[in-house]
Amino acid sequence: MSHTSKMGVETGGRIQRCIPMQNEMKGKNLRDLLEDEYRNGNVIDIEEQLSTDLQIPTLASMLEGEKIVMFKKIADFPDFSIVTGVFSSEKRILRMLRSENEVDFFKTWIRIVDDGPLMDISIDRAMDRQMIIQDVPDLNSIPVLKHFSNDGSKTGNGRYITGGIVAARDPSDSDVVNLSFTRIQLISQNRYAFDAGSHGHLWSYIQKCLKDGSDLEISVIIGAPPIHYLTAAAFMDDEYRRIHRVFDFDYFRGYRNDVPVPSDAEMVIEAKFVPGEEYDEGPFAEYTGYMGYDSTRNVAEVRSIIMRRNPIYLDVIPSNSMEHINLFSFTRSIKINHLISEANPKGHDIRVVWPNYGSRFLAMGYVDPPFPGLAKNVALSAMANDPMWNKIVMINEGRTELNLERMLLNLAETRNFTRSLTIIRDMYTISSDPTAKKDSTNSKLIAITRGSGSRYKTENETGSFLIRSSRGRALISHDESYADVNIMVPKMIRTDDMSKVGWMLALNIDCDNDISIEKDRLIIDLRKDIGEVPKTDDYVMSTVADLARRYT
Repeated sequence: MSHTSKMGVETGGRIQRCIPMQNEMKGKNLRDLLEDEYRNGNVIDIEEQLSTDLQIPTLASMLEGEKIVMFKKIADFPDFSIVTGVFSSEKRILRMLRSENEVDFFKTWIRIVDDGPLMDISIDRAMDRQMIIQDVPDLNSIPVLKHFSNDGSKTGNGRYITGGIVAARDPSDSDVVNLSFTRIQLISQNRYAFDAGSHGHLWSYIQKCLKDGSDLEISVIIGAPPIHYLTAAAFMDDEYRRIHRVFDFDYFRGYRNDVPVPSDAEMVIEAKFVPGEEYDEGPFAEYTGYMGYDSTRNVAEVRSIIMRRNPIYLDVIPSNSMEHINLFSFTRSIKINHLISEANPKGHDIRVVWPNYGSRFLAMGYVDPPFPGLAKNVALSAMANDPMWNKIVMINEGRTELNLERMLLNLAETRNFTRSLTIIRDMYTISSDPTAKKDSTNSKLIAITRGSGSRYKTENETGSFLIRSSRGRALISHDESYADVNIMVPKMIRTDDMSKVGWMLALNIDCDNDISIEKDRLIIDLRKDIGEVPKTDDYVMSTVADLARRYT
C-alpha cells in the first residue's frame, strides 16, 4: 500500500516532513502522562479483580475526581489494564499543553487551532515491532466496558468504546486526516455500530462516499497521546498537522488501512465503513445526563486490531461525568473567556465558568468592579460565542463565589425580577437540548444579579433546602413554598444535591413555561417528566461500594 502526499515526502522506508517546524516540543504519550501523574501522587491503583460488565465503570464513577483511576486486574483480560479519569482534572489538562495557567494554555492552544500554514509530519511506513497484530480481528478480545444497565438496550449489546478517536482521510482531499468522536457499540467479533453524529466531518465523509460509491477507511485509536483527544473534541480538522505546530509526534501508516495513526497509541482498530448496512444502535448515556436514542445507525467492518504488549485500555466515563464534559468543554471555555475579555472594556475582572453538571447549558460569572450594563454585555457575549448551549447565563455585578448556592442567593437578594431577568426567545439550540422545540429553537435566560457577598446559612429539611442571608432567601423544594426564589424539582432529586439541582435547572428548564413571577417572587417549576437516565445496577453498586470507601 502506498500513499505520498503533502503530509510528507517518501524517502526510503519513511515519509519525512520536508519543512522543519520551529519550537517543537517532544509530545507526551499516555504512558508519559501516567508516569508524571504517578510521580505526583495523582493515580489510584485498584488491585482487586473486577469485571468490565458494570463493575469497573461503576467504581470509576464513584471515585471520579482529581485523580486518575488505574484498574490493574481485569476479569477475563489478564494482559490489559484499564485507565479512567485522564481528563477529569482541569489542572491535568493544563499540563497536557505544558501550561501552568489558563492564559498560558490559551496561547499554546491558539497556535494549534488557528488558521494558517500547516507543516508536514513524519509518517513511518512500518509500525513499531513491539506492536501485536490480529490478522483475524476479534473485538471480544478487548476489555470494552458496559457502563450502564440500559446502554444498548434496543438490542442487548451494551458494550461501548468511549476512549476511541476515529481517524479518517477526507475523501475530497486525502492529505487531510480528521479525528472525531463517535459512539461505538460492539455488535460482533468483526463489526461495530456507530453514530456519526450530525453534520460533522465524519458524517460528511460518509455522505460523500455514499454518493460516489467510494470506500471509507476508518481507524479507531484507543490510548492516543492525550493532546489528540483534546483536538478531536474541538471541532477542527487536520489535527495531526495542527498539533505539529507545537508538539512532535511520530505516526505510522497503518497495517490494512491507509490512515496514519500515532506510533505511541496503545491500540488501533482498523475498519472500513459498510455502506447499505444499518444497526439499531443505542441508547447510550450522553453528555446531557440522559440516554441518547438518536443515531445514524452506521456499521463498520473490522479489518485488523493492532495493540501494544500489555496495553492500557483508556475509557472515558460517559454521561455527564467530569471527564466527558471536560473533553469538549474545557478548551471551549478558555477560548470564550478570552473572547469575552477582548470584546469588553479593560480594567474589569471578568470571569465565566460552565459547571460540569450543567453540560454547558448553564454559565455563571461576575464582573468586578461592576459598571452599568457591563454584566449584561458579558452575558450576551457568553451566549453569542457559545450559541448552541448556554440556556441560562447568570452574571453577578461584583466578585462572587461561582457556585450554585451563592448564585441562587445572589438572585434572591437582587429581586426586581422583571428587570434582572431577560428571556431571549426563538434562539437556535443544539438538538440534544432536552427542551428544544421541533424547529430546533428554544428560549434562553439571562440573569443579572448584585449579591451582597455576605455570609449565608443553609437549612436542610425533608423535601426542601433553604439558602438564606439577611437580604434574601432561595429555596429548593419538591412543593411550592414561600421564598424570594423558589426552585421546585422532582421528588427523585435530592434538594440538597447542588449538582443534581443544577443539572435539572440547566437541562430541564423551559424558559417560556417554567418561570413565573408573583409579587416579586421568582418561581421556577422543574417538576415535569424527565427523560430516561442512565441506570446503575443496585447489586453492582453494593459490591463495589466498600471498595469505593476504601480508596477515598
